[in-house]
Amino acid sequence: MYYFYLNDTQLPIPPKALTINYSNKNETLDLLNVGEVTIPKPMGLTNFSFEILLPNSKYPFNQSLLMKSKKAEYYMNQLIEMKKAGKPINFIVVRMKPNGEMLSQLNQRVTIEGLSHKESHDYGFDAYLDITLKEWRDYGTKKLGRDNCQRSICSCRKASKQKTLTTRTSSRTFAIITTSLWI
Repeated sequence: MYYFYLNDTQLPIPPKALTINYSNKNETLDLLNVGEVTIPKPMGLTNFSFEILLPNSKYPFNQSLLMKSKKAEYYMNQLIEMKKAGKPINFIVVRMKPNGEMLSQLNQRVTIEGLSHKESHDYGFDAYLDITLKEWRDYGTKKLGRDNCQRSICSCRKASKQKTLTTRTSSRTFAIITTSLWI
């Protein structure tokens, strides 16, 4: 059994399949006398995609514990509001055996990249929704003060090959240190 959550909203009927795409940012170069080579880079952001049934009828396999009576429109509005907010959300998938034993759990901060709503006479009163999510990574700048700079200089002076560039900004002196890397 699978249980799917987007923030605090439990999806009523889990999807049949979850696709997880681990992307790469590797570079490929063509070198003279060698040919094509790959330069490994850190992994890119992970993408998640799945299709869910949004029920307008009562089903015995509806897993929503608190919202069994909610219709497709409720879930659609919840997901659209999450997307409009433009903020990362929690994506949780819990996989369990019928006896309650946990097999795995995915708990990832993501952004909603795409929602594709599908209705058809083939679906009866229900609707389907394709959802695409992308991994969220926190980011920001790090403020480097005078005290941090002095500690960095001391620790980096121990490195064998280094270059130091000192800059002056509004009466404070900062040092920018780079260290040569060996391949």
